[in-house]
Amino acid sequence: MSIYYDLYNSGNPLKREKKQPLPARVIPSGTIDAKKFIGLVSKTSDFGQTTIEGYLQAIADKLHHWLIKP
Repeated sequence: MSIYYDLYNSGNPLKREKKQPLPARVIPSGTIDAKKFIGLVSKTSDFGQTTIEGYLQAIADKLHHWLIKP
């Protein structure tokens, strides 16, 4: 899967005499749902779909727990 990006100017307009760097911005090119992702991973590994689904759910649960911690 490729990552597409674009360069944009976020420089300070008051410093026109200095050349400003151009930061990169990722351009989204689409998404896939969890069911399709699980199917793709299971086809290229020895893990079954239910195992991958379980791991994916465990990761999502742990991330949710860490992100809501104060």
